[in-house]
Amino acid sequence: MTYDLSPTTSTYGQESSNGHGVRDQARQVGSEAAHAGGAVAQTAREQGREVVGEATRQARNLYGEARDQLAGQAGEQQRRGPAGCVRWPTRCARWRRTAASPAR
Repeated sequence: MTYDLSPTTSTYGQESSNGHGVRDQARQVGSEAAHAGGAVAQTAREQGREVVGEATRQARNLYGEARDQLAGQAGEQQRRGPAGCVRWPTRCARWRRTAASPAR
């Protein structure tokens, strides 16, 4: 919406020829200001909704990425786990032999 900001032809403090005075102009300006304020509030609401929507999308994406990474790490640990369990007794036996052998 555009507003005409050009000077008015009526003189402040006097009635114009068609009966509209300063009070009528003040009412009109007040009404236009209220309308403009409502438009600003509506725009702020719309932008707020957009920000909330974008934040929600980003949070969901972050959650999905974290879930996928953790699932990948858990799968890797499951693959490594059995191999480590098989090697562990061998390592323990080697340590026992080393500890039991006389120092040179």
